[in-house]
Amino acid sequence: MNISTRGRYAIRALIEIAEKGEKSVLTVKKICESQDISTTYLEHLMVKLKKSGIIGSHRGTKGGFFLKMKPEEITLFDIITSVEGPVFLSKCLKTSDKIDCKFSKDCYLRGIYSRLSRAVEDIFKQVTLEQILGEKNGRG
Repeated sequence: MNISTRGRYAIRALIEIAEKGEKSVLTVKKICESQDISTTYLEHLMVKLKKSGIIGSHRGTKGGFFLKMKPEEITLFDIITSVEGPVFLSKCLKTSDKIDCKFSKDCYLRGIYSRLSRAVEDIFKQVTLEQILGEKNGRG
């Protein structure tokens, strides 16, 4: 399993917003400057995070993005699945894809991969943005 730049950048952007406080509004430009992320790339991620209900936005000169949920309500699972879609340990667990494996009929590993994926998903669901902030600030 690999968390792509989409997931990592989304987490960094949300940490940036959360660190500024509950009522803070940050522009994509501000986040990009401090996190060294491409503006176009981050804008794409912010649209996905907004669609999922994690963040909201204000337009205008005082506009930008803000958290719609409290940091303790936002899980790593919420963030990653918002920008990356479902997370699978192995391609063979994707039900929408045709399994292109000559061993799929008699596979003895699929069950193990499935249990591992569920365990990782459970951990992602337990870790909150607040906990990540605590780790970053040495409170973890």
